[in-house]
Amino acid sequence: MIQHIFALALSAVIGCFTNYIALKMLFRPYEKKQLFGLPVPFTPGIIPMRRRDIAKAIGRLVSEDLMDDAAVEAALCEKQVIDSINTGLMQYTMQFDKENHALPSRIADGIADRISKSGLEQLVTQEVFQMLKARMDNSIAALLVKDQILMDIAATFGEKVQSYVENEGRIAISKKIEQEILELNHMPIVDILDKYEVDQMMVRTEIARCYTNTIHTQIAGVMEAVNIGKIVEEKVNAMEMQELERITFKVMRHELHAIIYLGAFIGFLLGLLHLLF
Repeated sequence: MIQHIFALALSAVIGCFTNYIALKMLFRPYEKKQLFGLPVPFTPGIIPMRRRDIAKAIGRLVSEDLMDDAAVEAALCEKQVIDSINTGLMQYTMQFDKENHALPSRIADGIADRISKSGLEQLVTQEVFQMLKARMDNSIAALLVKDQILMDIAATFGEKVQSYVENEGRIAISKKIEQEILELNHMPIVDILDKYEVDQMMVRTEIARCYTNTIHTQIAGVMEAVNIGKIVEEKVNAMEMQELERITFKVMRHELHAIIYLGAFIGFLLGLLHLLF
């Protein structure tokens, strides 16, 4: 009876130890071994031997199945992400430091230049003409002063305004704009919107729309440039084999223990069948 129990225990231990060795041989030895100048079979372990192929397969799996364009786009366009981006932008502070101290001046000069070249003369001429005509309608002056005279007066006024803007006015406008921009220094975007009475919800909606449209149209190019599969492959190849083994056994601890116990059970079962038959 004791011999039978010992035989069953030995069979279970052999089955347990066999599966334990098999699992260890997945990673070990880490390097190729030689004996008397001849390569030792089953060295290095299966995973170190096929490391590059495994890394490439994992990279392909991640990039093609787990993190494809659609999955990344969906993750980036989640409401929580968009709200976080909106909040970050709203809290962004305008800063004009030593590196960009000339930026307000350049912006102001550019705006003033665009104003001077925006057809201001024609716009002022038309506005003054309409104003004079409206003032003189339904009055006796309208019978005495022809439209051409009003247009000539308006044109003269428009020329004077254009001349002023192109010379002294351009400098004054530029300085006023620069002063206005400098007042925004160290001011969060949300306070700037309040200062100019701009609807924050409208701005947030427009930011969300531009962001989602950009992600949708550019995600394929971004994913191709980032090449997640290549990154994963390089990270796996760069990992120390000991660290990779530790992570694998840590993550799959219960499953690997179950395989070892299964070996013990199968060994016990085979020993029992041998005794019975």
